Amino acid sequence: MKVSNLSTEYGPLNYDMRAIGRVVTVNLRSGVRMPPGGIVIYSPLEQPILSASVDGVFAPVKGQEVRVRKLPAVVTIRYAR
Repeated sequence: MKVSNLSTEYGPLNYDMRAIGRVVTVNLRSGVRMPPGGIVIYSPLEQPILSASVDGVFAPVKGQEVRVRKLPAVVTIRYAR
């Protein structure tokens, strides 16, 4: 899935998302200003999340979401099953 120039209060949002097996990768591009609380990536799958990373660094998972605090960023979500 690819989203280009989605109009938001913080400017245009651009990202693409790809799922391969039990891994979803979200590539957030520059362009949008970072909102005060960051950008929340909600899990696109209804499966338990095993782990997540942002730019290869462990990222905490809260429920079914991962918070990003800098752009650009590559978010990787791994699922248990």
